[in-house]
Amino acid sequence: MKLMMLTAYLIALHLLLGLLLWKSDFLPRVMDRLAGNTHSEELTKHFRYMRAYHSRSAAIVPEGSVFFIGDSIIQGLCVDAVIQPAVNYGIGGDTTMGVLERMGDYAFGRASAVVLSIGGNDLKYRDPEAVVANMEKIIARIDPHIPVIVSAVPLADEDLCASLRDLNATITRLNSLLQQLTVNSPRLSFVDHSNLTQNGQLRRNLHIGDGMHPNNEGNRILAANLRMAILDVLGQQKAPAHATTAPATN
Repeated sequence: MKLMMLTAYLIALHLLLGLLLWKSDFLPRVMDRLAGNTHSEELTKHFRYMRAYHSRSAAIVPEGSVFFIGDSIIQGLCVDAVIQPAVNYGIGGDTTMGVLERMGDYAFGRASAVVLSIGGNDLKYRDPEAVVANMEKIIARIDPHIPVIVSAVPLADEDLCASLRDLNATITRLNSLLQQLTVNSPRLSFVDHSNLTQNGQLRRNLHIGDGMHPNNEGNRILAANLRMAILDVLGQQKAPAHATTAPATN
Protein backbone atom coordinates (compact mmCIF):
# COMPACT_ATOMS: atom_id res chain seq x y z
CA MET A 1 0.00 0.00 0.00
CA LYS A 2 2.79 2.42 0.93
CA LEU A 3 4.60 1.52 -2.30
CA MET A 4 1.48 2.33 -4.36
CA MET A 5 1.05 5.66 -2.58
CA LEU A 6 4.71 6.52 -3.13
CA THR A 7 4.46 5.60 -6.81
CA ALA A 8 1.31 7.71 -7.23
CA TYR A 9 3.00 10.61 -5.45
CA LEU A 10 6.07 10.44 -7.69
CA ILE A 11 3.91 10.26 -10.82
CA ALA A 12 1.87 13.27 -9.71
CA LEU A 13 5.05 15.18 -8.85
CA HIS A 14 6.56 14.51 -12.28
CA LEU A 15 3.32 15.49 -14.01
CA LEU A 16 3.23 18.75 -12.07
CA LEU A 17 6.88 19.46 -12.86
CA GLY A 18 6.26 18.73 -16.54
CA LEU A 19 3.27 21.08 -16.57
CA LEU A 20 5.28 23.89 -14.96
CA LEU A 21 8.11 23.45 -17.48
CA TRP A 22 5.69 23.39 -20.38
CA LYS A 23 4.00 26.62 -19.26
CA SER A 24 7.33 28.39 -18.70
CA ASP A 25 9.90 29.35 -21.33
CA PHE A 26 12.50 26.99 -19.85
CA LEU A 27 12.29 24.37 -22.58
CA PRO A 28 12.48 26.89 -25.47
CA ARG A 29 15.53 28.42 -23.80
CA VAL A 30 17.17 24.99 -23.53
CA MET A 31 16.43 24.35 -27.21
CA ASP A 32 17.96 27.71 -28.09
CA ARG A 33 21.11 26.79 -26.18
CA LEU A 34 21.33 23.39 -27.87
CA ALA A 35 20.88 25.08 -31.25
CA GLY A 36 23.77 27.41 -30.45
CA ASN A 37 21.73 30.59 -29.93
CA THR A 38 23.88 32.36 -27.34
CA HIS A 39 21.50 35.33 -27.15
CA SER A 40 18.58 33.29 -25.80
CA GLU A 41 18.48 35.39 -22.60
CA GLU A 42 17.28 38.27 -24.79
CA LEU A 43 14.39 36.26 -26.23
CA THR A 44 12.05 36.41 -23.27
CA LYS A 45 8.70 34.72 -22.72
CA HIS A 46 7.02 38.04 -23.54
CA PHE A 47 9.00 38.19 -26.78
CA ARG A 48 7.76 34.73 -27.80
CA TYR A 49 4.13 35.54 -26.99
CA MET A 50 4.20 38.86 -28.85
CA ARG A 51 5.96 37.34 -31.85
CA ALA A 52 3.19 34.74 -32.06
CA TYR A 53 0.51 37.46 -31.86
CA HIS A 54 2.17 39.45 -34.62
CA SER A 55 2.46 36.47 -36.95
CA ARG A 56 -1.27 35.70 -36.68
CA SER A 57 -2.27 38.99 -38.29
CA ALA A 58 0.48 39.38 -40.90
CA ALA A 59 -1.79 38.27 -43.75
CA ILE A 60 -4.44 40.92 -43.07
CA VAL A 61 -2.22 43.98 -42.69
CA PRO A 62 -3.56 46.68 -45.05
CA GLU A 63 -1.56 47.47 -48.16
CA GLY A 64 0.52 50.61 -47.80
CA SER A 65 0.81 50.39 -44.01
CA VAL A 66 3.71 51.95 -42.16
CA PHE A 67 5.38 49.21 -40.11
CA PHE A 68 6.58 50.28 -36.66
CA ILE A 69 9.18 47.81 -35.39
CA GLY A 70 10.80 48.27 -32.01
CA ASP A 71 10.78 47.77 -28.28
CA SER A 72 8.52 49.08 -25.49
CA ILE A 73 8.71 52.64 -26.82
CA ILE A 74 6.83 51.42 -29.90
CA GLN A 75 4.66 48.83 -28.14
CA GLY A 76 3.31 51.61 -25.91
CA LEU A 77 2.66 54.01 -28.81
CA CYS A 78 -0.69 54.43 -30.56
CA VAL A 79 0.72 54.20 -34.08
CA ASP A 80 -2.63 55.07 -35.66
CA ALA A 81 -2.20 58.50 -34.10
CA VAL A 82 1.08 58.85 -35.99
CA ILE A 83 -0.03 57.81 -39.48
CA GLN A 84 -2.69 55.65 -41.12
CA PRO A 85 -2.68 52.85 -42.04
CA ALA A 86 -0.08 51.60 -39.58
CA VAL A 87 0.78 48.39 -37.74
CA ASN A 88 2.49 48.15 -34.34
CA TYR A 89 5.24 45.54 -34.16
CA GLY A 90 6.71 46.73 -30.87
CA ILE A 91 7.80 44.21 -28.23
CA GLY A 92 8.74 45.45 -24.79
CA GLY A 93 12.29 44.54 -23.81
CA ASP A 94 13.30 43.63 -27.36
CA THR A 95 16.76 44.14 -28.84
CA THR A 96 18.24 44.17 -32.33
CA MET A 97 18.86 40.44 -31.94
CA GLY A 98 15.16 39.90 -31.31
CA VAL A 99 14.22 42.00 -34.34
CA LEU A 100 16.59 39.94 -36.49
CA GLU A 101 14.86 36.79 -35.20
CA ARG A 102 11.41 38.02 -36.24
CA MET A 103 12.10 39.80 -39.52
CA GLY A 104 10.82 36.81 -41.50
CA ASP A 105 7.42 37.03 -39.80
CA TYR A 106 6.29 40.22 -41.50
CA ALA A 107 4.81 40.86 -44.96
CA PHE A 108 7.08 43.74 -45.94
CA GLY A 109 5.54 43.73 -49.40
CA ARG A 110 2.54 45.48 -47.81
CA ALA A 111 4.64 48.26 -46.23
CA SER A 112 4.90 51.81 -47.57
CA ALA A 113 7.64 52.59 -45.01
CA VAL A 114 9.28 51.02 -41.96
CA VAL A 115 10.07 52.78 -38.69
CA LEU A 116 12.85 51.13 -36.66
CA SER A 117 12.95 52.16 -33.00
CA ILE A 118 15.30 49.71 -31.31
CA GLY A 119 18.66 49.61 -29.57
CA GLY A 120 18.16 50.92 -26.06
CA ASN A 121 17.81 47.49 -24.47
CA ASP A 122 20.82 46.26 -26.46
CA LEU A 123 23.13 48.34 -24.31
CA LYS A 124 22.79 45.72 -21.56
CA TYR A 125 24.35 43.17 -23.92
CA ARG A 126 26.59 44.93 -26.46
CA ASP A 127 28.30 48.18 -27.31
CA PRO A 128 26.84 50.81 -29.69
CA GLU A 129 29.02 49.66 -32.58
CA ALA A 130 27.59 46.13 -32.33
CA VAL A 131 24.06 47.54 -32.16
CA VAL A 132 24.60 49.46 -35.40
CA ALA A 133 26.08 46.36 -37.07
CA ASN A 134 22.85 44.53 -36.21
CA MET A 135 20.80 47.46 -37.47
CA GLU A 136 22.57 47.21 -40.81
CA LYS A 137 21.57 43.53 -41.01
CA ILE A 138 17.96 44.42 -40.19
CA ILE A 139 17.81 47.10 -42.88
CA ALA A 140 19.35 44.72 -45.42
CA ARG A 141 16.41 42.36 -44.88
CA ILE A 142 13.82 45.01 -45.75
CA ASP A 143 12.86 45.30 -49.44
CA PRO A 144 15.25 47.87 -50.94
CA HIS A 145 12.47 50.02 -52.41
CA ILE A 146 10.88 50.60 -48.98
CA PRO A 147 12.05 53.73 -47.12
CA VAL A 148 13.30 53.14 -43.57
CA ILE A 149 13.07 55.70 -40.78
CA VAL A 150 15.60 55.06 -38.00
CA SER A 151 14.49 56.50 -34.67
CA ALA A 152 16.94 57.79 -32.11
CA VAL A 153 16.89 56.13 -28.70
CA PRO A 154 15.42 58.67 -26.27
CA LEU A 155 17.73 59.79 -23.49
CA ALA A 156 17.07 58.80 -19.87
CA ASP A 157 16.35 60.89 -16.79
CA GLU A 158 19.65 59.95 -15.15
CA ASP A 159 19.07 61.92 -11.97
CA LEU A 160 16.08 59.77 -11.09
CA CYS A 161 18.04 56.75 -9.83
CA ALA A 162 21.56 55.35 -9.61
CA SER A 163 20.88 52.56 -12.14
CA LEU A 164 20.50 55.15 -14.91
CA ARG A 165 23.70 57.08 -14.15
CA ASP A 166 26.09 57.54 -17.09
CA LEU A 167 23.64 55.85 -19.48
CA ASN A 168 23.09 58.93 -21.62
CA ALA A 169 26.69 59.09 -22.79
CA THR A 170 26.30 55.62 -24.30
CA ILE A 171 22.88 56.42 -25.76
CA THR A 172 24.29 59.59 -27.31
CA ARG A 173 27.11 57.58 -28.87
CA LEU A 174 24.60 55.07 -30.24
CA ASN A 175 22.38 57.80 -31.69
CA SER A 176 25.37 59.44 -33.37
CA LEU A 177 26.26 56.14 -35.04
CA LEU A 178 22.65 55.53 -36.07
CA GLN A 179 22.50 58.95 -37.66
CA GLN A 180 25.76 58.32 -39.51
CA LEU A 181 24.28 55.07 -40.81
CA THR A 182 21.49 56.98 -42.56
CA VAL A 183 23.53 59.85 -44.03
CA ASN A 184 24.67 58.30 -47.31
CA SER A 185 21.56 56.30 -48.21
CA PRO A 186 18.59 57.92 -50.00
CA ARG A 187 16.19 55.33 -48.53
CA LEU A 188 17.23 55.92 -44.92
CA SER A 189 16.34 58.83 -42.65
CA PHE A 190 16.97 59.57 -38.99
CA VAL A 191 14.56 60.96 -36.38
CA ASP A 192 16.02 62.93 -33.51
CA HIS A 193 14.01 63.28 -30.28
CA SER A 194 15.97 66.12 -28.67
CA ASN A 195 12.70 67.96 -27.98
CA LEU A 196 12.02 65.34 -25.29
CA THR A 197 15.09 66.48 -23.37
CA GLN A 198 16.29 69.32 -21.21
CA ASN A 199 19.88 69.81 -20.05
CA GLY A 200 20.87 66.58 -21.76
CA GLN A 201 18.27 64.41 -20.02
CA LEU A 202 14.74 63.16 -20.59
CA ARG A 203 12.44 65.81 -19.15
CA ARG A 204 10.87 64.59 -15.92
CA ASN A 205 7.38 65.71 -16.92
CA LEU A 206 7.55 63.54 -20.06
CA HIS A 207 8.10 60.06 -18.59
CA ILE A 208 5.98 57.73 -16.48
CA GLY A 209 8.29 57.97 -13.47
CA ASP A 210 10.86 55.34 -14.38
CA GLY A 211 13.19 57.71 -16.20
CA MET A 212 12.80 55.90 -19.51
CA HIS A 213 9.28 55.43 -20.86
CA PRO A 214 7.26 58.36 -22.24
CA ASN A 215 3.97 59.31 -20.61
CA ASN A 216 0.98 60.68 -22.56
CA GLU A 217 2.64 64.01 -23.27
CA GLY A 218 5.96 62.37 -24.07
CA ASN A 219 4.25 60.04 -26.52
CA ARG A 220 2.46 62.97 -28.15
CA ILE A 221 5.79 64.64 -28.86
CA LEU A 222 7.45 61.41 -29.97
CA ALA A 223 4.51 60.63 -32.28
CA ALA A 224 4.71 64.08 -33.84
CA ASN A 225 8.45 63.65 -34.47
CA LEU A 226 7.87 60.33 -36.18
CA ARG A 227 4.95 61.61 -38.21
CA MET A 228 6.96 64.52 -39.63
CA ALA A 229 9.73 62.12 -40.66
CA ILE A 230 7.29 59.68 -42.28
CA LEU A 231 5.52 62.43 -44.23
CA ASP A 232 8.89 63.71 -45.37
CA VAL A 233 9.72 60.38 -47.03
CA LEU A 234 6.21 59.55 -48.27
CA GLY A 235 5.05 63.02 -49.25
CA GLN A 236 1.87 64.70 -48.03
CA GLN A 237 -0.61 62.21 -49.52
CA LYS A 238 -1.48 60.72 -46.14
CA ALA A 239 -4.49 61.67 -44.01
CA PRO A 240 -4.31 64.76 -41.76
CA ALA A 241 -2.23 64.37 -38.64
CA HIS A 242 -3.70 62.97 -35.46
CA ALA A 243 -0.49 63.82 -33.57
CA THR A 244 -0.05 67.51 -33.04
CA THR A 245 3.15 69.32 -33.84
CA ALA A 246 5.84 68.76 -31.23
CA PRO A 247 6.74 71.77 -29.09
CA ALA A 248 10.21 73.19 -29.18
CA THR A 249 12.78 72.13 -26.61
CA ASN A 250 12.56 74.08 -23.37
